[in-house]
Amino acid sequence: MIFKMQPSCLWKIKRNRISSVLNRMIAALVLCFLPGIPAQPLSAAAAPTVILDPGHGGNDRGGIGADGLLEKEITLDLAKRVQKLIDQQLGYRTFLTRKEDQEVSLDKRAALANNQQGTLLVSIHLGGSPDTGLHGYGIYIAQAPDREGNTDAKGLLLWNRQSLFFAKQSRQLAESLHAAFAESFPRTPDLGIHPLALYLARTVRMPTVLIEPAVLTNREDEAFLGQEKNRQALAEAIFQGLIRYRQSEKQ
Repeated sequence: MIFKMQPSCLWKIKRNRISSVLNRMIAALVLCFLPGIPAQPLSAAAAPTVILDPGHGGNDRGGIGADGLLEKEITLDLAKRVQKLIDQQLGYRTFLTRKEDQEVSLDKRAALANNQQGTLLVSIHLGGSPDTGLHGYGIYIAQAPDREGNTDAKGLLLWNRQSLFFAKQSRQLAESLHAAFAESFPRTPDLGIHPLALYLARTVRMPTVLIEPAVLTNREDEAFLGQEKNRQALAEAIFQGLIRYRQSEKQ
């Protein structure tokens, strides 16, 4: 049977549908712009997603070693090696902010990471210093201080406060990576964990660290990076750091 509705009834149905659509749009906008939605723990997330961010790329070559080694090439190689280890041994989702030699802005990297709903982000770079004798590994976490140097100020702009929601987890991730490197490379100088004004970490909704497994401006480190077996060892250390982080979350 076919029922005909009065115009007033049709309008009510249309109005309800319009209202429903508007409510969904508003909810979506709120979710997009809320900076403090905590990411699920790596050990508890239904589908953990590890975001790997190979530094530089394209016209942005990053650092250049004395013998011509390019930071952009090493970081991409390391990221792909870590991705392969995760895919083969953990089965987590992985996502690279760049998969080839292309320039990707920090804003786009952050947008890609957020769109993938990452559980955590590891940005891979190489160190550089005017002191060519400096070498080793270092790790950096976001710092968003106020004028007095406090990192828990309510007066910070929203995008600067973003990283504060994940400060504890980011520190935990950094310590896990640091412990893995100390164990894997006991004779390598430890440059420590340092707070830094990391733009990427302040604009993504997940725990974030930046790791520099070696200092490219040091000839010893550059020679080390030039060998495939050593890059694989560095990738495995990063991977082991992620394993430690997962285990620490379960405790």
